[in-house]
Amino acid sequence: MRNVALRYGIDRAVQLEIEDDKLVRHCGPAEDVPLQSEYATEHAACEGEAPTRRGDPKIRDAVRAALTEPLEYPSLSDMLTSSDRAAIVPDAALPHQQEVLAAAVELLLESGVLPENVTVLLTEEDQSRADYDFRDLLTPPELAQAVRVETHDPSDTHSMTILTNDEEGDPVVLNRAIIDADVVLPIGSFRGRLSPDYFGLFNALYPRFSDRSSTKSFQNPNLLTGTQDVANGLAKRVDKVAWLLGLMFSVQVVPGPRQSIDRVVAGQTDAVRKACDQRSEELWGANVPRQAELVVTGLEGGSECQTWCRLAESLEVASGLTASGGAIVACSELSETPLGEALSLFRDAASKEEILFRFEEAAKEYETFTGATAADALALLRILEVVQRTHVYLLSRLAASDVEELDMIAVDGPDDVRRLVERSGSTIIVQNGALSSVRVEEA
Repeated sequence: MRNVALRYGIDRAVQLEIEDDKLVRHCGPAEDVPLQSEYATEHAACEGEAPTRRGDPKIRDAVRAALTEPLEYPSLSDMLTSSDRAAIVPDAALPHQQEVLAAAVELLLESGVLPENVTVLLTEEDQSRADYDFRDLLTPPELAQAVRVETHDPSDTHSMTILTNDEEGDPVVLNRAIIDADVVLPIGSFRGRLSPDYFGLFNALYPRFSDRSSTKSFQNPNLLTGTQDVANGLAKRVDKVAWLLGLMFSVQVVPGPRQSIDRVVAGQTDAVRKACDQRSEELWGANVPRQAELVVTGLEGGSECQTWCRLAESLEVASGLTASGGAIVACSELSETPLGEALSLFRDAASKEEILFRFEEAAKEYETFTGATAADALALLRILEVVQRTHVYLLSRLAASDVEELDMIAVDGPDDVRRLVERSGSTIIVQNGALSSVRVEEA
């Protein structure tokens, strides 16, 4: 008998007991294995459970070590002068965002950059999720308060400027603080594959800190065609924007289990990508010998990770591991229903083709169908693809009626999950499906 804790949310888990001959594979980092950084002594990462206090020294040390000794690139302090203007742009899904920002800003200040020349760009969502301001971790207080925090508003054209025009002649627009900066420091949350909400190493930069029109162009229903061509094309657009800015340097956080930071990697872009790919595969990659009757997965992380897009990502991974006639159980803390206009695409639709037609028609309504609404709609389309092939059980904080409206089956609690596992003839456990890369071995 195997005891497995399926993690979800920040600190929740479903305790499962599975007979050895019924457990096909448990995929994901084991809770009892302390995680190491790539350079165990110099680049100490954050091991074990996610920090519960502000200013955890492991996070600070990991960020400082990565920026002080980057891969195939000079130290950050060697690239800076006191007159430089620096802009820091963090990913929305960056674990411990405020602590990582505090460590990066601290190093900039120690390198001689004046505090009034440091700008940290955040969105309203970033600030609403944060329990505290990263400047609370900086000393002295008067120095910390001189650091600028700018709230990005994609509808505020006065805060934007045009970087260049793309191949089609459309303007590439970015927040003015990015274009005016001498040094831009994007800090990403690395994921091993592209998706409709992740476009590679510079996902923290563009279109996140662009205008509504740019964001809308990335919410493309063609992402649902089943090929990677569209996603690859969008990722190349993001890389091109970074190249036009002269960015050859990247900072990436590789997420670990339980909302922890496994490591921070900084340096030349290709070297960072290679190091992160390797570590992400070690943590989140796995092969399974065969499909199973039941696949159980979870959405780890706080509200920034409890999204419909992350659920769609998890279900897509799980569906490839589910045998014909099988089922998926997804454990989450989803609490917000899809935005009404997104949900309306699905009501009384006779086919997927009709839904796609509705999506394209709604997208023409610029003011009413963009941003989070279109993102939810894309996610729901991806979920629809899965529920048409297999049964999906969802543990969440949503009302059962909201879950059932999307043709999923609401799960009341951990006991229901355990009963489904007990009844299954074979089970695969996939920790944090949105980050996982699990494949069925070829016969």
